[in-house]
Amino acid sequence: MRSDGVVSELRTTLAAGPWGVGGTGQGKEGSDVKFELVSFLNLYLFPTGRREFCLRRFLKALEGTELAHLRARVERGLAHEAATLQLEDRWLGNKGDTEHGPGARALDAELDRALGALDENLASTAKAFGEDSPRGRAAGRARALLFPKGVQHVTHLPYVQQAAAVRALLERAETVPELANLDELGVAGIVERVRELNVAYDRALGSRGEGASFERVEAARKRGQTNLCEIVFVAIAHLVESGYEGEQAEALGEALREVIAQNEAIKRYYRRRRRVADVDPVTGEELEPAGEEAPEGLPADAELEVPAEVAEPIEVDDSNDAVDAA
Repeated sequence: MRSDGVVSELRTTLAAGPWGVGGTGQGKEGSDVKFELVSFLNLYLFPTGRREFCLRRFLKALEGTELAHLRARVERGLAHEAATLQLEDRWLGNKGDTEHGPGARALDAELDRALGALDENLASTAKAFGEDSPRGRAAGRARALLFPKGVQHVTHLPYVQQAAAVRALLERAETVPELANLDELGVAGIVERVRELNVAYDRALGSRGEGASFERVEAARKRGQTNLCEIVFVAIAHLVESGYEGEQAEALGEALREVIAQNEAIKRYYRRRRRVADVDPVTGEELEPAGEEAPEGLPADAELEVPAEVAEPIEVDDSNDAVDAA
């Protein structure tokens, strides 16, 4: 079977445009231009397990071939994904409570109660005064700004993610003009209590995830996405050069088909407004995602606007040391 169909199918995932560069660089006379290869592919940002699963398919496709340069690129990509998974484990706290400082579990429960009280107080104010009244509208707006995805989205996050989300909430409380009336709404004291608890919570979490900041995790994921896109382009180039004929072309075509399949799977999650499930990087079996329920008031099959971080060109650090060897 010729692999023309695979390449044709892949072409349907190419961005319709613009076909210009995805970023800018400044040479002495503006002649140096830097762009991201991901700008040319309309691929969602793959979770780490899905990227690794695709790379394993490429590695299998390259067995016994003479494409040593592509195989080496895939092997480097797999090493990067292994390090990224370890980095994510440290950041998300997936290795159990023993990595957290003393009292983290109790503080997590206390912080959850304080966040719930903040949300409930604002909801009660809106209900008591009526959503059409100035005070009711202010309470409803404050609730939406503090908990844009609902309070449970925050309280159900893993330890370190929750601490970061609460820091962002507190920053909004201080800087967003529409939240300057929290004292008038009667919740300033609760906000201050949340602040005190989160400081203690952060301190208790200090013994785990050293060096595993969100910035490092995000950089590693984006570098991994770029690695995958580079491999896709090199594979397509080989198919073009080979005239889409031969066993190597067919094997690469099947590996490219897996990239398409994973991208379509991610699209279905976004359309259902579900958090994208990752997959076992070895078997490809989907793992249970956190947050299965669709947002309140929206049908499960509602169309979801693609988040900016996956809809727009991804800016990455092109160095290969985005993740230190774990």
